[in-house]
Amino acid sequence: MADPDGVEGVGVGVAQLHDCAGAHHQHPDLVYRPVTDTPRSELVVAWAQDDSRRQAASFVDAAVEPAEKQEKQV
Repeated sequence: MADPDGVEGVGVGVAQLHDCAGAHHQHPDLVYRPVTDTPRSELVVAWAQDDSRRQAASFVDAAVEPAEKQEKQV
């Protein structure tokens, strides 16, 4: 459902995502809308230094790998 200001939602939430999220994470219940009138932002991944869980390490690896590839392309 769209409100008069153009914000769409079903009462669950709104999130700011990287511009490639819509291309890589399609789902029939999600709507991606570009925001063009704001300055560019930086996406940061942070975790507790003493977090030794495998899941945390896997998440960090999954987040860092594409960022490193993108930096090499620039």
